[in-house]
Amino acid sequence: MRSILLIASLAFSWTLSAEVTRVSSPTLGIVADPASGRLLAIEGVRGRLNFGREVWPTTVQAAWPASDSRALVQVDGSWRLLEWNRDWALTRMVELGVQDWARIVWNPEGSAWLTCGDLKPGCAIYRVSDGTISRKIDGEERLSAVALADSSTAAILRRGNVALVWARDNEVKALAEGVSAAAFRPGESRLALVQEAGSLLLLDPAVPNPGQIETAEGAVGAAWAPDGHWLLVAYRDGQIRVFNDSGQVSGMANCDCLPGGVWQMGRSGLFRLQENTKQQMFVVGIEDGAIQFSILPGQEQEVR
Repeated sequence: MRSILLIASLAFSWTLSAEVTRVSSPTLGIVADPASGRLLAIEGVRGRLNFGREVWPTTVQAAWPASDSRALVQVDGSWRLLEWNRDWALTRMVELGVQDWARIVWNPEGSAWLTCGDLKPGCAIYRVSDGTISRKIDGEERLSAVALADSSTAAILRRGNVALVWARDNEVKALAEGVSAAAFRPGESRLALVQEAGSLLLLDPAVPNPGQIETAEGAVGAAWAPDGHWLLVAYRDGQIRVFNDSGQVSGMANCDCLPGGVWQMGRSGLFRLQENTKQQMFVVGIEDGAIQFSILPGQEQEVR
């Protein structure tokens, strides 16, 4: 009998030890699940990722996560700014009301966002502190938001296939044609423009004659790593290229996927290549210029 009790006691102590020492997976970012309309955490470590808990219990119609622990969500036609702490517990919600917003673009540090009207011409930059407008531009032509610098003094807009720079003095000038992707370097106004025909332009919008580098055609997205040393560019055929800050190719790889763009995931330094969780989601990390892939399975059923 004593032996049975001793074995049971040891088994119980081992169970407690396992519970105490078990480490929960970190949350690296969030994504909107189209099947349920809920915001889900992406958890794990590089190479081993999975969809985790809900970080917002309400169904959303649209979601635009920032690189920091923030997101803009649309619920019943009305927009809200959500903010989480480092444990991804909701700490702040700002009601923004019904807005005529089309595509939303965050700056690299997640402190401001840029958007243009869906029905009426005009664009505006909004402060994350209170959701109010810091800069606004009106006009008669339809524009779309492309990229925003951390300083909010420079932004890239698109008119048709022409990229426009919206400068500090509120003047809007044509920058380049056929631009398929653009990204401001974190903390700076330096900009990377990728043209559909296969050229990469590294420039400061205030300085003429940018450096031009020939690269592959068909870019669909670009983003700088959080440290600003590496530029990640994804192409329609699944090719991924990493450039250093001088514009030299430091890494190349191919994913068995069709990228839809490049979106930074939270503070993790990882980037997802698909927006829809119904298909496999490929996640890219950069380490010393080398490309690492992680794959999340597609969500076949509604997450509850």
